[in-house]
Amino acid sequence: KVHIHGFLTVNGEKMSKSKGTFIKAETYHRHLDPSALRYFYASKLGPRLDDIDLSRDEFVNKVNSDLVGKLVNIASRCSKFIAKEFDYRLSMIPENELHSSVPQTAERIETLYESTNYASAAREIMGLADKTNRFIDEKKPWILIKDATKKSEVHEICSIGLDMFKIMIVFLKPIIPALAEKAEQFLITEPLSWQDISRPLHKKEIGTFEPLLTRVDSKTVKKLIQKLISKFLKAI
Repeated sequence: KVHIHGFLTVNGEKMSKSKGTFIKAETYHRHLDPSALRYFYASKLGPRLDDIDLSRDEFVNKVNSDLVGKLVNIASRCSKFIAKEFDYRLSMIPENELHSSVPQTAERIETLYESTNYASAAREIMGLADKTNRFIDEKKPWILIKDATKKSEVHEICSIGLDMFKIMIVFLKPIIPALAEKAEQFLITEPLSWQDISRPLHKKEIGTFEPLLTRVDSKTVKKLIQKLISKFLKAI
């Protein structure tokens, strides 16, 4: 489908070179990860013809909270246990409360994508990330691992977490394909497709976790804008 949206404003104002709010995609790419901007735009896009405001503070907070603090955090915290305690290999993925809700969630997200309601799709996915992080927090694998009799339970908890991470990567792949590719390399898997949502990573070997996305530094964004203003002033 072809989706038409409204105008793009920066910090609530029309793009302006003199105010440093006219930012070329090429310039942005030299300073910041494109996946961050793609996700931010998607989180603002709905089926209606609305304007999108690229607020610096909202951009930084949303990317750091959603992609880094919720999504990537799941892979980071679970992979530490899988690597150190279980030689980089997942357990069988048992039936669990998180996976039981996935089919209905997948149907909703698929419908939202088809209706070009990317903002609601992003909210659904981040809701799943919240549930997964709560699941890990409640199970407390960092405490259970101290008890030798609980080691297999820790294995299953972290394997569930990483399989949920895989599912969320599938959901987000249309929005952030570059980040999805990095996740596929980490999980040592072929390119993921929608069908992989229902294919658990039973006893799957994973790779060494490396940061898939770093936090957006507000100072970097500020410097980018200041550089654009300086460049413009020199040109006049």
